[in-house]
Amino acid sequence: MGMIYITIVYKVYRWDTFINDLEKAEEAMTFFDNWTYSTSSIKDHVFLLIIDVTYLVKAFVQLRLLPVIGPTYVMLKMLMKELLIFAIFFGLLQFVFSIMGNLLFHDLASYATLTESMLTIFKASAGVFDNAELAEAK
Repeated sequence: MGMIYITIVYKVYRWDTFINDLEKAEEAMTFFDNWTYSTSSIKDHVFLLIIDVTYLVKAFVQLRLLPVIGPTYVMLKMLMKELLIFAIFFGLLQFVFSIMGNLLFHDLASYATLTESMLTIFKASAGVFDNAELAEAK
């Protein structure tokens, strides 16, 4: 992970300052020219975001090595397959029922579009549901 930081610093900012024996003023100008050139195509905060994300990934990967968190990590890793299957199944059912709601109750505002219908079905799965609105529908 640290190599990403080193690569960005040396490849982007310090490019062509080590090979040539430049004076300090020329080296500073080359540095700022490199910085201006690199941030004209990709913003500077994108480089920092890449570094931050890689360090966070590194931290989470290394958490599994701790004796306290290691067993929990192994359990979550085993449960991840089941959770992924459940999420896919839940999402498909939400989508199918929202299409049915959109086709059957298109005159209601909460089912007028597919996105509104999906939001209404998702709220209904959380327990926020109005049966009176459906009973009055045509």
